[in-house]
Amino acid sequence: MQDFESAQTQMPDTFDVTLPQSAGGDALESDDKAAPRSTQREGLPAHYRMRAERHYVDSITSASAGVPIRLIPLSQIEATPSDATGNIEALVKSVRVHGIIQPLLVRKRQTRYEVIAGKRRFAAAATLGLTEVPCVLHQVDDATAASLAAAENIRTQPAGSLRAVVGAQIAEAIGRVADDVMRVQSSLAVLRSAPEGYERAVSADLVAAQAFRTLWLANTAALLAGGKLRSGKRRPLPAVLDELVRQFEPECRLTGLKLEIVSAAPPVTVNDGFVTIALSGAVMMTLSLLDQIPQPIVEIQTHQLDAGSIAIHVTQRHVPASQDIIDRFTTRIRSAWTPMIFALGTMALEHATAAHGGASDLVALDEGGSAIQLTFCRL
Repeated sequence: MQDFESAQTQMPDTFDVTLPQSAGGDALESDDKAAPRSTQREGLPAHYRMRAERHYVDSITSASAGVPIRLIPLSQIEATPSDATGNIEALVKSVRVHGIIQPLLVRKRQTRYEVIAGKRRFAAAATLGLTEVPCVLHQVDDATAASLAAAENIRTQPAGSLRAVVGAQIAEAIGRVADDVMRVQSSLAVLRSAPEGYERAVSADLVAAQAFRTLWLANTAALLAGGKLRSGKRRPLPAVLDELVRQFEPECRLTGLKLEIVSAAPPVTVNDGFVTIALSGAVMMTLSLLDQIPQPIVEIQTHQLDAGSIAIHVTQRHVPASQDIIDRFTTRIRSAWTPMIFALGTMALEHATAAHGGASDLVALDEGGSAIQLTFCRL
């Protein structure tokens, strides 16, 4: 399925929203040809740079790289206890699936090695019983090693009051963007009423589809940054589902998408804010798996579990869900190729369902396809 932004009438690109988050690992490499940097990156020496930059593979395999990555047995490495290790459950899951992607920074101490930066990765490797880990050897004195370790501890500490303030500011800024987008949506009625032909209708659908996705993005980012929704009211679930289908109608006309409600919704009342943000995200995440499928069909099924709980399934039957994408949904870990909508959606679904004591899950169907399963309790 071609993305609606690539239609004949070109629309402006969407903006991207970056949420405040703790920095990840500190994978390193040298680059003698790189321009000098004015400040240190990630608390590491100036001649190291992040592995995500261009030519990473070429640099570490080049004879001129200067700082080779070597595999060192865990039995030869020492790591002093640190508060930065904290809860490493998510990191352990990542290492179990992908291994140690980013090398540890170590120095030689007599016949053994000491971890300077990467104690969380060392702890995860030890937890999993790995026998060796990739390392970069960097000989420094005690003062320099302590400075580098302190820099890593700052980056891996739990979020504090400063991050809370920054998150609140981001939530407020994104809220203003959401207000602007809602005004754009309101103006579409005037645009559609103009006595024009096919091009005007297509333009209106492009604007409407993009505005809806951008509004979801802004509200989701506000939820993740501030921990709460900007708005929401109690409404019958059938009305919420009807409104969701209406919001996707422009995209359906542009791409051939068929969004079908295949079972009657139970007559329960829900918080439309949390349910809408979760359902919209589930549909967009599902569509991100179907970008090569013309005229995809996405089904929405609802079930009442008991007097105070419901389950909603968003299903596609076109392509199988790989174990890798299921693992990424479960661990909330994003790779370079994971669509932004999918990565952001996993967090949105987790927060929206947890607000009602529920959960979200992605499962592979036996007959092919996948289903995002949402449960809402304490309605």
